[in-house]
Amino acid sequence: MQTLSHSVSSLFNRFLKGKFKSLSPKAAQGRYSSIVTRILSDAMLFNEVSSTPEAESPRGEFILHKLHEFGICAPYRDERGNIAAIFPASRFTDKYVLLYTDIGAEQYSPLESLVHLIETRAKGMGISDESIAVAALLNFTEQMQTTLYEYPQDVVCLFTNLSEEAGEFKNLEYFLNTFPGSISFTLYVYSIQQGIFEPQPLGQSKVSVRVYTLKPNGLNHANRSSAVAVLSHITFQLGTIQWDIESKTALNIARIDAGVGFGYYPTEGTLELELFSRNDSILEMMKNTVIATIEKIATEMGVHVEIKLLSHVPPGNPDLNSVLLSTLKEVYQRLKIHKHSISIPTKTTFLHSFDIPAITLGITRGKKGKQDEYIEIEPIEVGFQQLPVFLELGIEAMELNETE
Repeated sequence: MQTLSHSVSSLFNRFLKGKFKSLSPKAAQGRYSSIVTRILSDAMLFNEVSSTPEAESPRGEFILHKLHEFGICAPYRDERGNIAAIFPASRFTDKYVLLYTDIGAEQYSPLESLVHLIETRAKGMGISDESIAVAALLNFTEQMQTTLYEYPQDVVCLFTNLSEEAGEFKNLEYFLNTFPGSISFTLYVYSIQQGIFEPQPLGQSKVSVRVYTLKPNGLNHANRSSAVAVLSHITFQLGTIQWDIESKTALNIARIDAGVGFGYYPTEGTLELELFSRNDSILEMMKNTVIATIEKIATEMGVHVEIKLLSHVPPGNPDLNSVLLSTLKEVYQRLKIHKHSISIPTKTTFLHSFDIPAITLGITRGKKGKQDEYIEIEPIEVGFQQLPVFLELGIEAMELNETE
């Protein structure tokens, strides 16, 4: 760990002094603050750590190691691998504010997860998914520990794995059910989408479809369909269905995987679907319609399909989030962050089922793609500033709302 930290530190010294030929003159002027440098350094290190679903994961050990460095020797830890630093309030209270982020990795590659600094960006698989958010929350935790700053309510910084199991966030659910305290509201610290404003987050269901077809006799494909043909027919038929526009109901073909190249007859394939809606009953009806349509096509084409519900997150409750949304507007205005309203599913709506207000804070801007994934460096500074500003304004606003 020390050798890797030293190499990253050396990398940043060269980066900030403009010794990378790929850097523009503007980027070579050392304009990034120490907190941005720290966040980037920690994100690069964290991004190279593999992720496992077990409680004793390498990423969990990374978090514990950093907390010990900050002087937090006995952090909260449970059997599901949740790790938290808890900071007492400036007064007696039974209320907690929860800041949480995701330490799991959807994808990991020893090579592609290496982060590269290019001009004003950091590129690498996973950097826009978890790593910048984890590094930001780690540095906020360090500031809370070293400055001894206190808020009117207890503050919990939680590092959890938000990988879904049977359609639920089991680790986060376990924490919420076992944590001995009343949570006032939560902030989900996310890597990208800085400035996002979600008046009514969409509900989401993810469905996986696996197709098995019969193997042809040589090149004789008569009366037999390849997996590619079956999946193509399924996506075409689903695309012809008209959904409820007023409820922001939509179907997204997230991934199709079948075939290995010319001369090969694909007999297996996978289709992954995302279903969105503001209305949970419509989302359920939509899911049943999609599954029935796929089963009907499979019967007609004489193929076997396996359909699996990967996850289900209900739509958000805008009334529950009204105070937090007003606070978010004020935070954006104070920090001069451009606000853009958008209806998307988020991992915060899961907390609404526990009657807990929850909102997302994006640390920076960036892109997540199959071939290109990056984050922008410059917005990290103001993105990090959102955390203390939102805590201060949010606690005040929530307490004022309770007295009215």
